[in-house]
Amino acid sequence: MACILIVDRNVNLVEAVTQSLHAEGHIVIGLRRGAQAIRSLQEVIVHLMIVDAFTCSREGTEVCRALGTLALAKGVPIILLMHPGLGKEGEACLETLGAGVGTTLVKPFEIAALEKQVTTLLEGVPQGARQTLKIGSLVLDLHTFKASIHGRDVTLTPTEFALLRHLMEHAGEVVSSETLLHDVWKFPPNTGNPEVVRTHIRNLRAKIGPSEGQIIQTIPRHGYTISLQLEGGKKTTAI
Repeated sequence: MACILIVDRNVNLVEAVTQSLHAEGHIVIGLRRGAQAIRSLQEVIVHLMIVDAFTCSREGTEVCRALGTLALAKGVPIILLMHPGLGKEGEACLETLGAGVGTTLVKPFEIAALEKQVTTLLEGVPQGARQTLKIGSLVLDLHTFKASIHGRDVTLTPTEFALLRHLMEHAGEVVSSETLLHDVWKFPPNTGNPEVVRTHIRNLRAKIGPSEGQIIQTIPRHGYTISLQLEGGKKTTAI
């Protein structure tokens, strides 16, 4: 499962791509402006972006460059949708987005061709590098992005998964909201709203369950910690 942003003013195309990628198990956020994509990159965990060159170029160089810089800083690859008649505008958009562009696709295209590009760019983790984090009955598969507790599947958003992973990797340690905003949400130091962390912690506790949820403990004025006192209190990482 991955979170994918698509930036395109063509509503029909966005709907078709969304339906296709949903069928592959991905979360898709459809946007009409690059400025909206910048805000989304700052607020949620995104794994891939699909950006229409025409849409992006119409917002100007500043937005285009900011989007490309932020995507590169967060390690989010971009599939740039090009238009045959866009000419220099398309080339300028490609240049401005910079090294964040992983590949380009010329419109019109078959959905299958886009699906193939998405799969290729999302295959950043080698098959042999699959890892599982486990604390008691709480399990995270870092390759399939699946979570379970007591054998029960837990459906998490990409951001919730990243947050829980960070806490499990630092089990037994107290992690501050500032650290989580930087490491999980990629906010610069001393920026970001701690309420964002509190909301996601509350959601995680609700999804894990009323009793098991207390393994995520709040340490007043300091932060959060995953308790190791769950069914033997042992953290393991399997490869």
